[in-house]
Amino acid sequence: MGNQVLPSHTCGTPGLIPNGVIHGSRYNMGDKIRYSSEGACGGTLRGTAGSITSPGYPAEYDNNLDCTWSILAEPGDTIALVFNDFLLEDKYDFLEISGTEAPSIWLTGTTLPSPVISSKNWLRIHFTSDSNHRRKGFSAQYQVKKAIELKSRGVKMMPSKDSSHKNAVLSQSGLAGDVCPDPGVPENGKRMGSAFQVGSSVQFSCDDSYVLQGSKSITCQRVTDTLAAWSDHRPICRRTCLSS
Repeated sequence: MGNQVLPSHTCGTPGLIPNGVIHGSRYNMGDKIRYSSEGACGGTLRGTAGSITSPGYPAEYDNNLDCTWSILAEPGDTIALVFNDFLLEDKYDFLEISGTEAPSIWLTGTTLPSPVISSKNWLRIHFTSDSNHRRKGFSAQYQVKKAIELKSRGVKMMPSKDSSHKNAVLSQSGLAGDVCPDPGVPENGKRMGSAFQVGSSVQFSCDDSYVLQGSKSITCQRVTDTLAAWSDHRPICRRTCLSS
């Protein structure tokens, strides 16, 4: 289209950026315009329950993302986060979760993470993707656990992972139709059991010349009144190294 000759006091249209929005329509000398990115990801979430998914989910997320979600609850409350789906490019795309006992939880790869419980009244989820390879991403639900509700039921949540008291509390059945997401089947292994409701357990085993790493049996437990999750990840089957 050849170069446009413009009057010397205007700069012409500066053009758009991919997925961008341009704010400002005067392009004369001294005018300022500002760009913002469409569908900027992340945000601050309040309310007692909700869901968080990677941008575009269940389609693949974009490269070079940097998204932060903050879930805020009332002082004294805690927040439970349960993943239903999790597929990130292993060791390149990460979900970092802060607001728990651990300084930060880093998640990557394709193992469905265990439920995350905040130790404070906030949880921050930071998602970053690198410049190549995209995956389906993640989908999670959060629910605020009211400090007051737990006290009134006389329940103290134990921090220790294998406390039988906590498990007893988690598996008391309540609402019908509480189910855990499909835990899947380990590669080069098998799963016994196809009931995923609260209280059900499934067992795993590995094919010959593979060894099970992780829990042989996992149980679907109640995390909050309306969320259920497995007691552990699906295990993986590793090839045994036979020394010749």
